[in-house]
Amino acid sequence: MQGLLTIILVVPAAYALYMAAQVSRHVTNGSDHLDAGASLTNWTYIFVAAGVLIAGLGPFDHLRLVASYGFQANMLFLSIVCMGLAGALFQKRLWLASRILDAKSPGEVFARYYDSPSIRIYMLGVAFLFAVPLASYFLSEAASLLNAASAGAISRLSAVFYIGIFTFIFAALGGWRAVVYVTAALSVLMGLLFIFLGGLITTALGDVALFHDGLKVAQGVLVDAIPGVLQFSGGLGRTPAEGGLWTALAILSFAVSAVGIAISPNFSFLGLTTKPGRGFAFSQVWVVAGVGAGLFIGLSPFIAAELDGTKPDAFQALFTKLSDLDGMAGAALILMLLSGLLLGFAYFAISGANIFTMEVVNRYLLPKLSSNAQRLSSRIMLAVIFALIIFISGFVPALGSSFAPLAAAISVQLFMAYFGVCWMPWLSRSAVLVGMCFGALVVFFTEIPGLILFDKLFVPLPWGRWPLTVHSAGWGLLVNIFFCLLVAIFNRKGAERTHRDQLHDIFARDHKTDFGGRAAQGAKWSLTLIWAFLAIGPGAVLGNNFFSKPIFSGSDVKLGIPSLWVWEIFFWVVGVFLVWWLAYRTQLSVIDTERLRVGELAEDPRLVTSARQPQWLKQLVDRLSNRPAQTSRVR
Repeated sequence: MQGLLTIILVVPAAYALYMAAQVSRHVTNGSDHLDAGASLTNWTYIFVAAGVLIAGLGPFDHLRLVASYGFQANMLFLSIVCMGLAGALFQKRLWLASRILDAKSPGEVFARYYDSPSIRIYMLGVAFLFAVPLASYFLSEAASLLNAASAGAISRLSAVFYIGIFTFIFAALGGWRAVVYVTAALSVLMGLLFIFLGGLITTALGDVALFHDGLKVAQGVLVDAIPGVLQFSGGLGRTPAEGGLWTALAILSFAVSAVGIAISPNFSFLGLTTKPGRGFAFSQVWVVAGVGAGLFIGLSPFIAAELDGTKPDAFQALFTKLSDLDGMAGAALILMLLSGLLLGFAYFAISGANIFTMEVVNRYLLPKLSSNAQRLSSRIMLAVIFALIIFISGFVPALGSSFAPLAAAISVQLFMAYFGVCWMPWLSRSAVLVGMCFGALVVFFTEIPGLILFDKLFVPLPWGRWPLTVHSAGWGLLVNIFFCLLVAIFNRKGAERTHRDQLHDIFARDHKTDFGGRAAQGAKWSLTLIWAFLAIGPGAVLGNNFFSKPIFSGSDVKLGIPSLWVWEIFFWVVGVFLVWWLAYRTQLSVIDTERLRVGELAEDPRLVTSARQPQWLKQLVDRLSNRPAQTSRVR
């Protein structure tokens, strides 16, 4: 088995080094190294986008959740459809805005549009949460998985250093294009191995555990039902949720958190570095919402049924069982789990380092660097990020696991800012900033770091994590929307509005959407809301008995599978149709470049001010650059 583990590590590593070496031969300047010249092909986006979104959601963790909570946790995979919807709403128009404004990063688009360095700083903070705490969590989990699979032959600390240093080497050598090629391969590998394992478990292990023994959930958990719309629980760590954690509002608010991954600066950076085409629509509809969500909804219960959700080492038992059947089967399980973890680690860490290089080093600190110097600066920033990740993963993994959940929950607080850039010019800068700040504060104080901070320094907060079984992202976005709309009421017009209208006038003139008439437009958005209400909202509780005890029949129907599982599959199919309707028929994700004028608003005098340095950063740079040389030696 040690030989197989060596092979599954060496083969992907050799591929990564080969791609990095090949790409580095054609990289001619620092910009190409950082963003691949914004010319990534559509096929790379199709696979990488799906892989990153699913890896960010965490197949490794969610299989354990399904094993622990049953089909109520399997509902969480409908969040993947929500990611496809978010992509259809925002990705095309964000791409167009970047070209019209001649902006190369998500932070620059928002800073130019809102004329606000503060939004740029907020987005840098979000990018940091994805690049360091979340990436370090993925690296730590990958190292622990290798340690368990090798029966201790590979220590966790050694695995952290080996994986971290190797990933840095190939990223520093090949740049962004090589990273995208490698993550595309990992995405395909993860999907193929997931299908292989699902088929193997249902055909080669004898009795299918899902139908024979069911899911081995903890005592008191409803294995095939959602435990209500919400529960008046004090939150995790305060009072237990009866019947399981995943109430209808917990599922809905978790889907809100998942959308935070799809609108994060790290993920948006992939879209901005891609050439125009139909890749956005194809990925959102068929790969993300279609294949991705369908595979996990349909196959996860079969794999999770082979795990014991009550034990922390559940995967170890399945690994042993598959290895007894065939060594390659056990290696396939490890490689599937490992590919998802490494994909998330590499993508979020490297995209975050590139964003910081573009936004901080090349824009504010050293704006006049030559092409080769830009490449060197990107490698230095990459080294800094990887050093932080390796240190946290190797020596204080609890720090990464505590702050990692903040990434998606705080990222989704950008939701109204995205709506402002893409659809609603009346959302002002101050409204968006106030909403984001209040929303982020609520997230912080309903997640582990905020609770620990208050418990240690002040007084224990009366609620725990996720009070009333509502995810912190849901609480934050609710407060965010309230304050954002409240402030927007009082400053909808003025010179600032005129500045924002310029971009939306170009959207309306050259990049129209085909919503149809008033009735058709109302039908599209009504169907979206109805789907959300029934699939992941309060209406999802109807799925507990809808197909097994239908109201139109006086007797029970023997399905052979839980009614809730049928409900999930049905609304997955409807969700794919919905994303297709919006992405293709409404033209939300289909880009037509015939009327695109690159840099049309780049020279607008109002937009030039967005490049100014924040005053605190300007003073810091001036102080460092003008520091007088010491003429005396301390004796």
